[in-house]
Amino acid sequence: MSAILFLLSGCSLDVFGNAKADELVEFNNEKLNKILKMEEEATKPILEAANGYDLDVLIEAVEGAKPEYDKMVKEIDSWEFDTDEIQAKVKELREIVVMTRDNLDVQVEAFKTENDEKLNEAEENQMEIEKKAEKFDKDLNKLADEWDVEITDQELESES
Repeated sequence: MSAILFLLSGCSLDVFGNAKADELVEFNNEKLNKILKMEEEATKPILEAANGYDLDVLIEAVEGAKPEYDKMVKEIDSWEFDTDEIQAKVKELREIVVMTRDNLDVQVEAFKTENDEKLNEAEENQMEIEKKAEKFDKDLNKLADEWDVEITDQELESES
């Protein structure tokens, strides 16, 4: 499971009131969850291929995920929010998605060449992505607390 999907597995916000809170609800419940579902679909073939231990199938699955991550970036780029804090969260999310997409290129090269340095680079990139995703999640929760928006955990439905 990817860092974004694991760490940001769909918080549900329950709030009534001000415009800031409304934007946070829209960002979290609608926009972020859409990206999480898109990522879940993009990574499903990778996870299945990783379990099969066939390197060619894994490479094909990673290659297949690239256009899906490009779609996620386009989706994020289409969002408009008035609140500076939400705009900052959108920017952070976009950065995480772009980093993940770029790391797919590194992974493919590492798998194709079986180069240990590239494998290590891909692992280091993934650790950095996970750190950014953890910070994003922590900051999102902090923002919800500051704005008195209640966040409850919510599981994304798996289509297995």
